Amino acid sequence: MSGHHQGCAIVTGMQLFDTASRKLEEVSNSGILGVYVCGITPYAAAHIGHAMVYLTYDLLIRRLRDRGQEVASVRNITDVDDSILEYARAHKVNYLELGESEEARFASEMSQLNLLPPDQEPRATHSIQSTVELIRELTAGGFTYVLDGDTYFNTAAFAGFGNLSMYPDTLRLALARARGGDPDKPGKRHPLDFVLWKMSSPGEPSWDTELGTGRPGWHVGCAAMSLSALGSTVDIHGGGTDLVFPHHECKRAIVEAITGKPFVKHWVHTGVVTYAGEKMSSPSAIWCLSEMSCVLVNQRCSGSR
Repeated sequence: MSGHHQGCAIVTGMQLFDTASRKLEEVSNSGILGVYVCGITPYAAAHIGHAMVYLTYDLLIRRLRDRGQEVASVRNITDVDDSILEYARAHKVNYLELGESEEARFASEMSQLNLLPPDQEPRATHSIQSTVELIRELTAGGFTYVLDGDTYFNTAAFAGFGNLSMYPDTLRLALARARGGDPDKPGKRHPLDFVLWKMSSPGEPSWDTELGTGRPGWHVGCAAMSLSALGSTVDIHGGGTDLVFPHHECKRAIVEAITGKPFVKHWVHTGVVTYAGEKMSSPSAIWCLSEMSCVLVNQRCSGSR
C-alpha cells in the first residue's frame, strides 16, 4: 500500500445506494477497502444474470482502484448446498465432480468477459472448521437451538433481524420458502429461523464435528468465509437484490450477533435480469453463457460446448 494512503481517510468521490440506509452514501475508507461479493453455487451453467452482477462489481472495483483506492476483493464459492445435491442426484453425477466442472466453466466464462479475478476466492468445503467455531460462538451467546439434530439460528434472540430488508412478514415467509429456507418445518420456534448445521443423510456430504455428522447451512458458511477473509467489518458487501432476503439478512444477523457491531458499511445490490417477468436463474435460465452466445431454452448449456 502506498505510503500516502496510510493513516488518512481516502474519499473516493463516489456515492453508492446503500440498501440498509435507503440512500446514497459516500464511500470512504482508511487504508485497504474490503469488497465481498457473494459468488456462485456451482451446479448449473452461468447465465446472463450472473454476468450482469459480476460485471457490475468488476466495474466498481476497477473505478475505485482507478481513483487510487486499494481494494481487497473477495468472491466466495458455496460448493456444498442442497441445490447442488438435488441437481447432482437428478443428473446422476457426483456433487464434487459437478461442482468442479461448473467452477471451471464459470472461471472460463468470467475470463472471456475480461473480468478481474478476485484477490481471494474461499469455498465452503474449505471453511468447515471456522464455520463450526462460529456456530459454537453463537450457541454460547444463546442464539441457537437444536431441532431433530439440526442446529438453528433463533431469530427472536437477535433484536435487529429484518432491519436490512425491511420486508413485511408475508414477503419474508414467501422468499424464505422460495430461496432454500424451511419456514413450514414443524417444531421451529419461528418460521424464519434458519439452519446453521444440518445433519446429513447416508450418501450426502458430511463432516464429523461436535455439532454432529452433517454440513453447514448456506448463510453461516458464507459468514464464516467473510469473517476469515476480511474480518468483522466489510466495507462494501455486494450481490443481487435476490440475496437481500434471506441470505444477506441472515448473514448479517449471524455476524452481528457475535460482534455486537455493524457487519457492513455499505450494503450494495444490483437489480436482477428478468425474462417474461420472471427472474433469470439456474438451471432454468434461458440465456446461458457459453462461448458468449445464447443457447438452449430450459436446459443446461453443455450441448453447445
